[in-house]
Amino acid sequence: MASPAPFEPVLSGKALAFLSTLPKRKQRRLVDLLFRLADYPHQLGDYDSVDELGRRIQHLQTGDLVISYWADDSSSELRVTDIEVL
Repeated sequence: MASPAPFEPVLSGKALAFLSTLPKRKQRRLVDLLFRLADYPHQLGDYDSVDELGRRIQHLQTGDLVISYWADDSSSELRVTDIEVL
């Protein structure tokens, strides 16, 4: 049985804008974290919510950041909708 295609992290404009404000070292660490998260796209977060389209959004807290995401199975993408500081 073939392994499933890997997921790619895809950032919303809001998440990308946040990422661009970080120093280069923190950017690299966060990008590495997003790729590791994309390896397990259906991982449950610390809590979830439902967006306006009815999608279940996972919210994962890591350090002082909360990463909000959902797995888009049809395109094998981990959709990162928001990254915010607590």
